[in-house]
Amino acid sequence: MKPTITAVLLFVFAVTAGLAQTFRTGKVYNTNGGELTVVPRPQFDWRYTWYSPEVLQYPNGDLGFYTHTGNPSVERTGNSDLLGTSSDACGAFSPAGMDDIYSARRNSAGAWTTPAFGQCPKIKGMARHCTYNPPGNIDATGSPSIVRIANSYSSTGYRYYMAFNNGNSDISVGKLYWAVSDDGENWNIYTGTPPPGYQWKPLIGPQYLDCNGGPSVNGVDEGISEGLLVFDPDDKAGGINPDGTFYIYFMYSHYRIKPDDPVRQYYDILAFRFGYNPAHPYGFGANPQIYYDGQWQAHSGQLVWDYNNQPPVVPGEPVMEIGHSMLSWRNSDPHAIGRGDLKRNPDTGVWYHMSSWGGKTYMQWNTRLDQDNWTVPVQVTTSSVDALYTPQCSSWNSALQQYITVDIDYDTGLWYGTVGGWRGWWMWQPVHVAPPADPSGPPYCFQGLGMVITKLCMNNQAGCDS
Repeated sequence: MKPTITAVLLFVFAVTAGLAQTFRTGKVYNTNGGELTVVPRPQFDWRYTWYSPEVLQYPNGDLGFYTHTGNPSVERTGNSDLLGTSSDACGAFSPAGMDDIYSARRNSAGAWTTPAFGQCPKIKGMARHCTYNPPGNIDATGSPSIVRIANSYSSTGYRYYMAFNNGNSDISVGKLYWAVSDDGENWNIYTGTPPPGYQWKPLIGPQYLDCNGGPSVNGVDEGISEGLLVFDPDDKAGGINPDGTFYIYFMYSHYRIKPDDPVRQYYDILAFRFGYNPAHPYGFGANPQIYYDGQWQAHSGQLVWDYNNQPPVVPGEPVMEIGHSMLSWRNSDPHAIGRGDLKRNPDTGVWYHMSSWGGKTYMQWNTRLDQDNWTVPVQVTTSSVDALYTPQCSSWNSALQQYITVDIDYDTGLWYGTVGGWRGWWMWQPVHVAPPADPSGPPYCFQGLGMVITKLCMNNQAGCDS
């Protein structure tokens, strides 16, 4: 009996995923003053920087990326702490320099358009949290993750879906929100019925924190820092999602669960999924589930932890404990955190997750999103980028109460496709562009970053350096 085509393909994908693979950066583009930056040229400032890019292709074939930045050109200084309100044209309240979502776009001739001075963000944070101080201001918005799906209900033939963060678990509680677009430029944010104190309804987030009756956690890491949204049209979730399935992998920060706990920070990696409905204006299908204790369980996205000492919002949903979800990410060595980027190779069907940890970049892969059996991360050699831009930066060490020099690789954006006759992985890499405030030392971490593009080559792929 001859094997079916499906069986052969599954065998090829399984072999591809199981083989040892190597990755390195190759030819680097947009260098020597051509780096993609927030205008004007980056200065040594939190507000003149962007990172954590998400790459997309527009309906006409243009490439672009979304990312978060604190572009100050739309802000008015309100006081010595640089807390002001945004320009009337952009609306809403926002601390000056607070992260908002911006984009850049490359046309068919290869020319990039970056945000003009004074340009409003694509998405400006409006999820006001009731514990934020001063009252009325809003949280950082960032870490956009986008998928494009062919959709006959869209005027362009495509519909774009974005999961993004508000609060970012940095200065206040991080939760994930949802937006849709037909052209990849203009976005409609899902508002639903927002909880008290909010402008939008979170798609996923902790229930008993912040405005929902929990303690104020301003100034510490708590909640979701970044979500990675992907769509698998072939994943029917056992037949319950006939049009395919959305998956969101996300990183969750737990801050000092007990007041006397010597460990300040715990990290979790979780996975959430739900069915896709192309006819729904926001794409929402049925069967939302979370991966917990080795199985997919029905879940509303309203997270309740055992240390909240509260019942689940929906009866029957698990009250969760730390370290019971995607263990092949959380417990891997080297460590794979739930940031970076997650994309599928359309030529093989294998999923790849790239993330940064400890000053290095890693890649891991899997043939399926619904199983917790990702490969052990392998280090990506980034020497072609490091030769042009220093990977070292100056970071504040609270224990020593001084700046120290560290190695850092910033989270990148991945895209697989053909440009200039070369087909493969492309990587959008944030790099230090602005000159350091102290010429004798390295630049400050996360400040004055620009973006370069590099080939990401697998297994000595031909044409990598040309």
